[in-house]
Amino acid sequence: MRNDYSNILKATSLFGSVQGFNILINIVRTKLVAMLLGPAGVGLNSIYNETRELVHSTTNLGFDVSGIKNISQTYERLKGDSSEALSKNQLRASQLSDDVCLLRSWIAILALLGAVLTILFARPLSYLTFQDPDHTMGYIMLSPVVALSTLTCGEITILKGIRRLKALATVSLLTALAGMCVSVPIYYVMGIDGILPALGAIFIASLIVVTVFSWSYFPPRYDFSPVRLALGIPLLKVGTAFMVVNLIDNLIQLLVQSYLNGAGSLQTVGLFSTNLTITTTYAGIFFSAMGNDYFPRLSGVFSDVTARISTVRRQSEMLMALVAPAIVVMMFALPIMVPLLFSDEFIGVIPLTQLALIALLFKTAHLAFTYTPLAAGDSKTFFVLNFIQASDVLLVIPGYHYGGLVGIGVMLVVTNAIDWLCSLVCAYRRYGVTMSKSLQLMLSAQMLLLVACYFCVQSLTGVAYWAVGAVLTVLSIAISKRGLI
Repeated sequence: MRNDYSNILKATSLFGSVQGFNILINIVRTKLVAMLLGPAGVGLNSIYNETRELVHSTTNLGFDVSGIKNISQTYERLKGDSSEALSKNQLRASQLSDDVCLLRSWIAILALLGAVLTILFARPLSYLTFQDPDHTMGYIMLSPVVALSTLTCGEITILKGIRRLKALATVSLLTALAGMCVSVPIYYVMGIDGILPALGAIFIASLIVVTVFSWSYFPPRYDFSPVRLALGIPLLKVGTAFMVVNLIDNLIQLLVQSYLNGAGSLQTVGLFSTNLTITTTYAGIFFSAMGNDYFPRLSGVFSDVTARISTVRRQSEMLMALVAPAIVVMMFALPIMVPLLFSDEFIGVIPLTQLALIALLFKTAHLAFTYTPLAAGDSKTFFVLNFIQASDVLLVIPGYHYGGLVGIGVMLVVTNAIDWLCSLVCAYRRYGVTMSKSLQLMLSAQMLLLVACYFCVQSLTGVAYWAVGAVLTVLSIAISKRGLI
């Protein structure tokens, strides 16, 4: 068990360190972007980027997920019981080379499909997101960015499948750095008009970086013959379910942002997306290893019931132990973080984010469990579970209607609690995976502590504020340490 924790901690530390560097890079980039574009520009950028993700995640037919599962299972079979990673020559001479060729061929076709559909539906997308046709040309300009993001995602899938963690970490760091270097000058020169050119530049740089690594393992090879492409049809079973869920999720996110834009303003959308940046991007220090290490590892051992249960439980326990103290620190540090990372115009996001951090603890508790249907290749269960998780986000709308940004925060807590319960029920009934007693005790103690933190940040000021924050942080660390013993 200690070895399990050690391996998880190594992967989390690797990707967490890289994510930490990415955050430092993004602190500079986000600060500059916030100053150059303001909340309205941040909101417009968020809508364009969310739309790009919507089209990309729809037209790639989930090949990034089913591709990881397919390649990682082949990799584990070839590796056997050996603790040594396969060499580049072994990779190229194995069945993996054909699997990668199949993936790349499908990804190239789907990238083109995504670009074409973005052009064809540019006008409806403009009406969907802005309630007018004024941004039709903007979505036409977005079409090559959709294709670039699909191609980039495909190459990253290859590195994930063959478990090249250091290469993935390096790619993540370099793409963040390249993204800042190419986008900030564009924003400086063009202002809000530079949002689309900057997105294009970011994904061009990202694709160049990732192909340098992925092509070193598998030189570019494509086969578009009908016989060859037909071999990818089984991958569509899991992939299509993932695609549909992503489509629903991104549509709902767009609907929520569109509602906030109409009921509030672009500034409201900007604050909402800023909250997501704080609670998702910065939590990514700990979550970044989930898709890069945990999912391929779980997929490789899923047929072994004992290994399956152990893998999910250990990942959940380690994640809770690491994330909970960080949430406490963020809760008290928000009044400093927000002006530092963004600008004084974004102070209004603090009440929302304080509640969203409580929601984040629920997400931490169930995140490892949500991967079980994917690792099992159970597309129906995956679809139902994630449809629930995507749909309940709509509660944000009545939350804003009745309570403004604080109402959104309350509803985020409710939706994440629902998602937590659904994930646990699904994992237990379908795959026999349950929360360990250690995780149950940790979650209960950390949740009570976090609720206490919330009331403290609402009522305390000055020296008492920081003193109590320090004490509660130490207490959270002690609870986490105790939970892993």
